[in-house]
Amino acid sequence: MTFTSTTPTVCTVGGTNGNTVTALTAGNCVIAANQASNANYTAAPQATQTIVVSAGQQSVAFGSVPTLPVGGTGTLAATGGASGNPITFATTTPSICSVAGSTIKALSAGDCIVTADQAGNANHAAASQATQTITIGKAGLDLLPGWNLLGNASDQSVPVDVMFSDKSLVTTVWKWDAGASGWQFYTPTLLASELQTYASSKGYGVLTTINPGEGFWVNASTKVKTSLPAFAGAPFYLRAKQLVQGWNLVATADNVTPAAFNLTLTDPLAPPPATGSVPINLTTLWAWDNPQSKWYFYSPSLEGQGGTALFGYTDSKGYLDFTATGKLLDSSMGFWVNKP
Repeated sequence: MTFTSTTPTVCTVGGTNGNTVTALTAGNCVIAANQASNANYTAAPQATQTIVVSAGQQSVAFGSVPTLPVGGTGTLAATGGASGNPITFATTTPSICSVAGSTIKALSAGDCIVTADQAGNANHAAASQATQTITIGKAGLDLLPGWNLLGNASDQSVPVDVMFSDKSLVTTVWKWDAGASGWQFYTPTLLASELQTYASSKGYGVLTTINPGEGFWVNASTKVKTSLPAFAGAPFYLRAKQLVQGWNLVATADNVTPAAFNLTLTDPLAPPPATGSVPINLTTLWAWDNPQSKWYFYSPSLEGQGGTALFGYTDSKGYLDFTATGKLLDSSMGFWVNKP
C-alpha cells in the first residue's frame, strides 16, 4: 500500500510507502491510498481520506510584574505563540493605569489590570487573552533641597512632629489656615514649649496636623533628593465644599489636569454649561516647581477665551504651563486655589 497527498500545500507524506503525514497549513488534507496489481489481482481502486488540519493553538504569557508607584512608568513584557503576530497590551482599569504600546503609567493607587492579546493567522488561532495584575503603591514624598509644596491626598491626618522630626532633612513646615487667614508653623529644631513661644511671637499658629486635602510647604535642609514614606489611608478627593472663598492651600488624589479639577468643583445641581463654555469655579490655580523655582499657572477664565490666551499669558509672565508640560495635579503635591 502506498500513500500520496493530493493537497501538497496542506500536507505531505513520507516514510515507508508514504505512511507518515506532516501537516503544513490549516485546511483539508487529502490522502490517496493505492495498491498495485500482481499476477493474480488487478490494481485496487484508489481510496482517499480527508484529514482536517486545524489551526495551531498559541498562548500568551506575561513576564515579570513591574513595580510602580503612583506617577511611575514601566515596560510590559510577554511572550506569544508561533503566529509571529505582535502582542498588544491594554488595561481594564483606566483610572488606575494607562497603557500605550508596551509602556504602562501608574495614575493612582490600586490594582491595575493589564490584558495581552495576540491575533491569529491562517495557521494559528488567536491566543486566549492573558491578564496581569499590578498593584500600584502610593507615591512617597520626594523632598528636594529648598522649598517643596506637598499635599496630603489621603483620608488620614498626618502628625507633623512624627513625619517631619528629622532635623537633618527638614528646617520648617508651613500650612495655610484658610479659615483664620494665617500661617501655622513647625520646626524640628525647637522643643514644644519653644515652638509655641516662637510661633506666638510671630503671629503664627503651631502646626501639629496636616488634614486630608491640605497642602503644605516643607523647607528641606537635605542636600540631595530624599524620599519619605507615602501617607497611610485611602485616597481623598477634594471637592468644592472643602474650599473657602479666597486662598486655599490644598491637595487631591484625583491626579487630573487643572482644567479637569476645575470641573470637579461644579455645583452638581447647576444647569448644564453652554457648549464650549468653561465654568469659573476657581479664579486661579498655582503649583510650585522646585527644580526650576517657578510657578505653574492655570486660569479657567483665560482657558475659556480659547486659542492661545492661557498659554500666551502664562508665557508672558514667565510661569510654567500645565498643558505644555503635561503636568497633572498628582497625589503628592500641594497647590494654591483662589476661589471666587
